[in-house]
Amino acid sequence: MSAMDRLHLDGGRLVNGSGRRVRLRGVCVSGLLHLENYMVGFPGTETAMRDALAAELGADRARMFLDRLNDAMFAEADVAYLAALGANVVRLAIGHRNLVHPSAPGVYDEVALQRIDEVLTWGERHGVYVILDLHSAPGGQNNDWHGDNSHRHAMLWRDESFQRQFGELWAMLAHRYRGREVVAAFDLMNEPVSGAPLGRFGNSYAPDWGAFNAVYARLIATVHAIDPTRIVVVEGDQWGTRFDGIDLPLANVLFSAHHYHNSLRRSREYPAEQPDGTMWDIDLHRRLMAEHEGVRWARSRGVDLWLGEFGVGYWGGLPESRVRALDDQLTVFEEHELHWTYWNYKDIGCAGVVHADPGSPYRQLVDPFVQIKHELSTDPSNSHFIAPDVLEALMRLADLTHSRIPGATDRSGFTTFMGQALLVNYVAHAMQPAWARLFAGRSDDELMELADSFLLDRCVEEASLAAVLRHHFTRVAATPA
Repeated sequence: MSAMDRLHLDGGRLVNGSGRRVRLRGVCVSGLLHLENYMVGFPGTETAMRDALAAELGADRARMFLDRLNDAMFAEADVAYLAALGANVVRLAIGHRNLVHPSAPGVYDEVALQRIDEVLTWGERHGVYVILDLHSAPGGQNNDWHGDNSHRHAMLWRDESFQRQFGELWAMLAHRYRGREVVAAFDLMNEPVSGAPLGRFGNSYAPDWGAFNAVYARLIATVHAIDPTRIVVVEGDQWGTRFDGIDLPLANVLFSAHHYHNSLRRSREYPAEQPDGTMWDIDLHRRLMAEHEGVRWARSRGVDLWLGEFGVGYWGGLPESRVRALDDQLTVFEEHELHWTYWNYKDIGCAGVVHADPGSPYRQLVDPFVQIKHELSTDPSNSHFIAPDVLEALMRLADLTHSRIPGATDRSGFTTFMGQALLVNYVAHAMQPAWARLFAGRSDDELMELADSFLLDRCVEEASLAAVLRHHFTRVAATPA
């Protein structure tokens, strides 16, 4: 087992035990303790999917299958692969409902906690740090499916009982992992959205900085009362993009931004001029980073910034244009001396460094269903189109409802968020029984074989993506303070 330095912040800069600056470069890992719909092909949110599968297979068999799937999504072989690629950190996404007993908020799932224990042990063996990322919070920290939010309310910011539950969860984790050097940081919550507790209805948005600072201050104090030098992570509001209202202590706090751009997710040519006259090239990425509120905020305070999420999208094949865009984006991150973690490591072939083989039992079963999801745009981060008849119907409904609401404005935002509520929530969840029926009538051995499609030795490496990451991972990772 490798001895690992405990990382800490010195004047806002990340350093090791010898006081040398450290740069974290790695990937986000979702699948072991948090699942998102596009990664494995189900519609809607994880908790609702688990319920639908339990209704079809029975609770015990559904749990057996999903446990096997989780374990195949991330195992020690994956940590060894990432270490060989040059990564020195993984950000482990954790859904709070996968840690907390469903009928007893203060009772925690020891099997799930042992999964975290295993990841830390693997990290120690292979010299890879782990950031624990609570990707969903009690009551909802944002309005979105990726936070396992089926109702679009974000009540963490308003409800003290949810805040108390969240603090108790972090206190438990802080006690359990106090002194573990392999834990680089606690990412307190993913992509907070404090200003829309009852949902989004248009593009206009203002963070509730009072609630944001109060909730984060309480969580920081909870962790530091137990483990005073543990690094905790504060992500900017509005999915890691807004920082100007943050008013929190800086001691042992690392700030994190997220940044997605369509040159990595929609482009067919790069570098190239776009139909609106915009030039997509490295200079664009330089401007975007120079203007990013998180970059400006961190620079003005002389503290490090971690770019916690970014990534390509490539369902149906990864165009070389997006690989070139990623290379340029990472070059710009390095120019700004950012820490960074690519989203995401493994899936069914839409963003992952590795993915389940298209010929695998799981992909053969699920891919036709995924195509229907794409046509209905139930996965907004991964759907490249909406079927024309669905789009036409959506636009007609948006026109009808918007025109009849007195004083309604923001026609574009109204359509966007109504479409998300209708397609990503209602339609996606209506599809879940049909998805669960894909697994009906299969023996236990057949279910295990489906889950094992995600084992690393059965997966396919997205070679050009891995090559770009390897190139940037292997830059000098520690520099003199």
